Amino acid sequence: MEIYLDGSSVQVEGKWYGSNVFAVVGDNEVLWQEKYYQPGGTIGLMELRALLNAMEYVKDNARGHVDIYSDSEYVVKGATQWLEQWIKNDFLNVKHVMVWKHILMLQQSVLSLGVTVNIKWVKAHSGNLWNDYVDNEAKKYLGCHCGRDTSEREIGSMPMSLIDTIHNFGLMPVTSAGERNGWEAMLYKVEKMERKINEEFSNLKKEIVNEIKNSKNH
Repeated sequence: MEIYLDGSSVQVEGKWYGSNVFAVVGDNEVLWQEKYYQPGGTIGLMELRALLNAMEYVKDNARGHVDIYSDSEYVVKGATQWLEQWIKNDFLNVKHVMVWKHILMLQQSVLSLGVTVNIKWVKAHSGNLWNDYVDNEAKKYLGCHCGRDTSEREIGSMPMSLIDTIHNFGLMPVTSAGERNGWEAMLYKVEKMERKINEEFSNLKKEIVNEIKNSKNH
């Protein structure tokens, strides 16, 4: 299985809007793709969210071997080279920590299912058919939705930790007039998710640190 992913973002009047796309390709055609639009989405977050969404798909659908291609060196090196050191340093000065933790857990989850995933870098705008495809899809999807940010005022009234979590996971609340209960349900969902991820990550970190120690002793 091969998956190509990309993100796109634009800043309009001081506000960021972003999109991300991943496409599963085979036999010279797109077998499956998913697109996401996210107000508040910077380019780094969108590239990272594309990987997270792709890993969710892999967990639920893949068997055997998967190659994931991204033109973001930040995403590829983060997932394949830097995570070990970030874990040791408790993600000090790392952006989008919750997303990285989620990706790490997904990596462990797919590995436990017997799925091997290689995350590879592909040069942007180099003539690679599928990299160009997801690049265009992300830009088109952003163009169709850019400026739709009806939840801006409600988000601005939340604690920053919850704003970051909502943005990181792409959770979009109901924001029409009189839908305060929708926001309360969203807050509960976000807080529950954050507690679950932090608890699971704490256990996973212990296992990884022990593996690192054991490997150095041999």
